Amino acid sequence: MAERRIISGENQNERLAWYECIHCRKRIENVHKQKMMMEGEWIPEKKELNRNRGFWISSLYSPWLTFSDIAAEFLKSKDYVEL
Repeated sequence: MAERRIISGENQNERLAWYECIHCRKRIENVHKQKMMMEGEWIPEKKELNRNRGFWISSLYSPWLTFSDIAAEFLKSKDYVEL
């Protein structure tokens, strides 16, 4: 996910957040998330012969959370060191 960054802003008292492509600077919104996930490819960083693979993934990949949900949770908790 190094190719995108999350952006948040305000619009008519409604919180909005989206990704921004670092190459073209266009918005990547929630409506694009499912297609991106379906067309994406999981590539392991290490080439191992082990058949069992595990992946740690960010909540940004979740189909149940919007970019705004995630940004709001981050803003709410960013100052709590214990989290």
